[in-house]
Amino acid sequence: MSGIDPTQRLLAQIRAALSARTDKQRSASPSSAKSPPSKAEGKDFSDQLSHDIRAAIREIHLDGEDGRRRGRKAFVEVVLLDEFGIALANDQRFPQIVEKVEAVIVDENELRTELDRLLLKLASR
Repeated sequence: MSGIDPTQRLLAQIRAALSARTDKQRSASPSSAKSPPSKAEGKDFSDQLSHDIRAAIREIHLDGEDGRRRGRKAFVEVVLLDEFGIALANDQRFPQIVEKVEAVIVDENELRTELDRLLLKLASR
């Protein structure tokens, strides 16, 4: 049985949650948005992203709320840098961006629960 990769599904949910909150503030043209990977690219994309997330959370103990918060932030950092390029890490506002995205995730109960489960799954591999 093949299903939708949980990493891809979670990324789509995060994009939708962020999009719903920022539609009014969006000033970039739609053509500048990065399109999701094609089905052919999807597995490689997901495998690489999962690898990068596992590396980012390797030293984080995900038990306890502080550990889960740090894991979610690491996840957000990896995803944002993957989406927008490594140069974003040099932006002095990057930590605030990560904080705001993590706050959006925390506000969405189902999304937070799913991300926490995914992080635990990735950490156990």
